[in-house]
Amino acid sequence: MPPGDLAGSDFWNSLWGEKPEERREIGSPDLRHWEIPHAELFDRAFSLAGDPRGKEILEVGAGDSGWLPYFSKRWGLRVTGLDYSPNGCRRAHALVQRAGTAAHIVLADLFDPPESLLGRFDFVLSIGVVEHYADTAATLRAMARFLRPGGILITTAPNIPGLAGDLMKVMNRPLYDIHVPIDAQAMRRAHEAAGLEVVEGGYFMSINLGIPSVAGLRPGIGTRLKSIAILGMIAFSRMVWWLERRVARLPPHRYFAPYVAVIARSTAAASP
Repeated sequence: MPPGDLAGSDFWNSLWGEKPEERREIGSPDLRHWEIPHAELFDRAFSLAGDPRGKEILEVGAGDSGWLPYFSKRWGLRVTGLDYSPNGCRRAHALVQRAGTAAHIVLADLFDPPESLLGRFDFVLSIGVVEHYADTAATLRAMARFLRPGGILITTAPNIPGLAGDLMKVMNRPLYDIHVPIDAQAMRRAHEAAGLEVVEGGYFMSINLGIPSVAGLRPGIGTRLKSIAILGMIAFSRMVWWLERRVARLPPHRYFAPYVAVIARSTAAASP
């Protein structure tokens, strides 16, 4: 386990091993409301490199990722996924096969990857990875090693200093404890400390109360009640999203926004 890894591969391997086998391919048949801002974020990032078709993307922490087929279908990217969980890699591979697309799934640690992956990719993406490591800048530097000179790093993480973290702390304290609270400013600073040029960064989306979960908690009446409460919070979020689709999107707020996100460009210093 790499130094500063608060979760560890055993946690993820158990989580993906216990989930039902079927995993929805994102964008099939349509993007959900919470997925649309993510796709727009990726659009902005990929446009920085011109026409993305035929370019290479690596998703770090790709275990069980529903985005892998979408990158191929929507943007024509050549897709690689990296994860240190065998169960996560197995699920990612199965989803790609069901979607009828191609992706290279690599079982490896981002801090000790195959040499063939270094300096290779036009885009590197992580969704909810960096906040599980104590040293955010060191984790971003490790990810930047995969980029070609001038390549684009896209990083998203839950807004743990905001409402999402407060709810997680109440619903599942052990889960909260494997997260490093990173706000938008701290995320930008970590990218800069990693030798990356920040193109854009800030809070992301208006609300998503479904981030907390009961993952890892012992079965029982208390866990069941928390599950019901989380379903209620998801229903409330969907009501807000329904209103946003019909009226206008609410601007992200530093407390209520569920995510922080940064798009950054590699520099000569950040490249291998």
